[in-house]
Amino acid sequence: MKNDNRMINICLNRVKMSWESRIVTQVEGESRKKFPGFTVVEVLISLMLISFSLMSISLFIIYGLDGFVKSGIKFKMTGEIENRRNLLSGKAFDSIDLKSGIYSEETSLFLVRWDIRDVSPTLKYIRISVTYKYKTGTYDKQLFFYKSKFIESMSSY
Repeated sequence: MKNDNRMINICLNRVKMSWESRIVTQVEGESRKKFPGFTVVEVLISLMLISFSLMSISLFIIYGLDGFVKSGIKFKMTGEIENRRNLLSGKAFDSIDLKSGIYSEETSLFLVRWDIRDVSPTLKYIRISVTYKYKTGTYDKQLFFYKSKFIESMSSY
């Protein structure tokens, strides 16, 4: 029985001490707590800083993904220009495919145009243009080269 009373007194003292530690005391005009912790203002400021940093990180991720997609499209545009250049430079100078005029072909992603002009009876000017349309504008990439009647293509060697 003595042990039971002693245990009850110990428990009551602990409860009393925990309640006393929560009492706000006035010291020199300032309210101070006797127990450690953070105020609501400190928690709100830290949450605000964390949210701003997460928002800025997510914006960087979005801009990075946008740049990745745009560079992939520009890379495919360059490949389309090179394919068309190789196709046209591999043709014979007097070929029907190299007659003067403006030609175009639309693929699933791009609009490919090529303009062939006779500069002289032995020289042709060929300009290739690839256009990609997206929601806010267009990308346009161009290449031009000359084809001579007397200089054979490097692919024939």
